Amino acid sequence: MMRESETGTETARPVRLEGRWAGWQAAILAAAIALAVGGAASLFALPQDYAAFQPLVGGALVLGAGLAGYLALGPSRAMIGVFLVFMVATHMYKSFAVLPFGGVEWHPRELLLFLLLAHAAGKVVRGRADLRPDMMHYFFFLYVFFFVVIAARGFLLYPEISDVIAECRYPVFLASYFAFVACTHGMADLRYYVHLIFALTIAIALASFAFFGYTLVAGVINVQNWLGEYVPRIVGPWLLQSVRPNGHMFFEVSVVVLAGMVFCPDLSRARRAAYALLILLFLAAIVIMMMRTAYIALFLSLAVLVVLHLPREAQAWAGVMGVGAAAALAAFFGLHLHETIDQWIPGLEVSLRGRFVEIGGALRMFEREPLLGAGMGSKFTGMGFVAQTTLVSVAQADYQTVHNVWMYYLFKGGMVGMILVFLGLGGIALRARAIIEALPSRKDRFFMKGLLAACGGQLIASLAMPRLTYPIGGVFLAMIAAAFVVAAREPPAAEDQPRQNQAEKHP
Repeated sequence: MMRESETGTETARPVRLEGRWAGWQAAILAAAIALAVGGAASLFALPQDYAAFQPLVGGALVLGAGLAGYLALGPSRAMIGVFLVFMVATHMYKSFAVLPFGGVEWHPRELLLFLLLAHAAGKVVRGRADLRPDMMHYFFFLYVFFFVVIAARGFLLYPEISDVIAECRYPVFLASYFAFVACTHGMADLRYYVHLIFALTIAIALASFAFFGYTLVAGVINVQNWLGEYVPRIVGPWLLQSVRPNGHMFFEVSVVVLAGMVFCPDLSRARRAAYALLILLFLAAIVIMMMRTAYIALFLSLAVLVVLHLPREAQAWAGVMGVGAAAALAAFFGLHLHETIDQWIPGLEVSLRGRFVEIGGALRMFEREPLLGAGMGSKFTGMGFVAQTTLVSVAQADYQTVHNVWMYYLFKGGMVGMILVFLGLGGIALRARAIIEALPSRKDRFFMKGLLAACGGQLIASLAMPRLTYPIGGVFLAMIAAAFVVAAREPPAAEDQPRQNQAEKHP
């Protein structure tokens, strides 16, 4: 982008937060915003006769307004850094406070998303946004368009508009992609955000170990709240605490990315040894989560990473086998063979029975509306399985969403919706693969392969977990896609330009 200065036309340079305290500034700003929002929420929760608290609430509102103004008009590193820290460190769908306004309960993450989009709009108006086209934009838009279609269909089909609106509140976070690509101006910015999330993930892992150690002494607890899920598990003869804090999804992502970097020959042995130690740290944090879907997601991500490092021919064969496995899985559920397994194995675990109920109901909804799907707001009734220790209860329940994200795509959008999803997500993966091959730096190629593998593993593991349909799932996809766009914009280093020119002359 270009702008006019007093001396002529010059390239607009983004204002950046430099220095080693930049990451701490983003974290402190995120905490301050959380306090301000909590204080504002308490304004609506406190009785009117609690006049003594009103000055504190007013101070929180003033603080929040000042922070919001700074983030909206200030440097992009501050705004995006705060948004990423807040999204990673908070719960996937629960909030510590809500702000009732206009008959709607607004969550802090939604207000921060609106602030991020306002910041991006301001950069566009002032000519400081990077608006260069990229094929990734079109593929990402196709994926976003899927949600636009099913939302429009929901508004047309169902009188309960509140159900449709409630379901719309998660995919709106995909809009963060357009702010990321417009306000990130190169690999320096990208590395800043990566380091910020990585440092936060390490802090969360260390806090997990501290809490796990505490429960070994004080005893386990059973609670699920806006800080995460902490449920006791029986492991052999021991009753242990499962620790699933906010942001635990990035334990898996960090392991995959670091595993790729460990084998990069351009890194020193000391750095690779440090990465190996960090892998052990995150693996231990994943173990105490006691979450099978996390284990599966990690395994699949590592498998994708291995495939990305294979020769082209082997990658093609792996892709064919993956498509074949997906077709076999679709046929397995399409022929309702899962119901037979459910009957043959009376001791099948409650959570797995619940997954089969969801899949069966989603398939029935798809059979009713095979072309365009049932749309947002649609529901089906099935048997809900609930287990409290060893006691199992069963009752009818309404399902508006399901754990299997791909079944969600199918019954909400039908065949047309699935085509949009496949074109969008498949195009994102192919474009990312092309960007990796064009990167001049081998370290960047290894790093980006790790990011793509982590994303691919999450997509495959979405057969059993709904992360991608939560707000953090939308932000995660937006982060990954935007990272590849930013990497594609980076010009080759001076020492790599002769090699690139020679390759262009002799393809």
